[in-house]
Amino acid sequence: MIEKWSEEEIAFIIHLKDTTDLTWVEITDKYNKKFKKERNFENIKKCHQRNANYLDRSDNHVSLLKSIHRTKKSSGNTAKENKSIIEQWIARDDLLETISNTVKSMSLHKYKIPKKPPKAKTKKNMTLELLFSDVHYGKYIDNIDGNFVDCKVIRERVKKIADTVIKEIERESKSFNVERLVLALMGDIIENADFHGQESEKGCEFSTSRQVQEAINSMFYDLILPIAMTGIDILVPCVTGNHDRIGLHKTYQKPGEDNLTFIIYSTLELLCRQSGLTNIKFEIVKGLYTVVQVYGNNIVLEHGDEFKNINRDTMANQMSRRQAQLGKVVHFIRVGHWHEPVQYGQGRMMVNGSVPGQDSYADSRGFCSEAVQIMNYYVQTDKRNTCFFRSFPIYLQTK
Repeated sequence: MIEKWSEEEIAFIIHLKDTTDLTWVEITDKYNKKFKKERNFENIKKCHQRNANYLDRSDNHVSLLKSIHRTKKSSGNTAKENKSIIEQWIARDDLLETISNTVKSMSLHKYKIPKKPPKAKTKKNMTLELLFSDVHYGKYIDNIDGNFVDCKVIRERVKKIADTVIKEIERESKSFNVERLVLALMGDIIENADFHGQESEKGCEFSTSRQVQEAINSMFYDLILPIAMTGIDILVPCVTGNHDRIGLHKTYQKPGEDNLTFIIYSTLELLCRQSGLTNIKFEIVKGLYTVVQVYGNNIVLEHGDEFKNINRDTMANQMSRRQAQLGKVVHFIRVGHWHEPVQYGQGRMMVNGSVPGQDSYADSRGFCSEAVQIMNYYVQTDKRNTCFFRSFPIYLQTK
């Protein structure tokens, strides 16, 4: 029997869910007190799902997400897999609601992008590259080696990254024609409260759904928008990480679309387009890696969790494998995942740091996780074997 709901009841539930951070249990409690009923939170949640206004269902990204989930839901091979897939479907449907609420809460007016200055014939052309990975929105670190991290701290560090990039664009423009920025999003954008069950939940400040929302808000307002307003052309290659997936086990079937980063990246692309940021181009890949070309040199970008360990040999071997796959020379490889910046061969092979820095896991295992992101500089030249110019670490933790 279908339960009946008055317009007042529906409006009350939607208002609480869309304008507050209350849990379903708290919303249910307020509803029952106001309307003098005894409904459970599952009924309240179903009512909201049936009546809430989602994003325009004609939007390509949302339609693609829905089709992916329907396919997965109907293609399980065992009862256990089917149960897991259905649970994932419900969780992702909630994430679509999160996207809707995020977009609704943002002030999306059209921004006017400044015109780029004309190129000077006396200056060489330069491209900048920011490695942005292992941000772990939602991670909570309770004063490990003097490092306290919550969402507020992560956002402050992301703002510092953007501020540094803007200053570097201004500084380098005095000597070079700074043509574009490659903003390489290389995975582990969120911490993921559901990744390793209770162990992951203990290390998180809030739920996975809210982590997705915080990531979208922060990456748009704290990072992308300020840099875009310099007028520089921005290429945003996007790859996924291991913390960005739902569940413990990795998939090799279009992981770039299967993981939560697809939702984050697609929403950021949508926000940029609707905000008039015409100088930004996203490349959201379906696989685990992508290739960016800078002045004729090929740069492979991937998260790095495929490596069993990091050293010069393992990275050189991965470059060789990718080179064979692509059928062209790979000049550089950039990875994240390991949280400790490493560089081999004059910029050929590079590992990025993290945004949170040292945490309980790294401390317990004897690892060193550094709060640093790497910025690279490439100059168009015929006088060297590659266009790599130099590297600059953006240190984020105040000591």
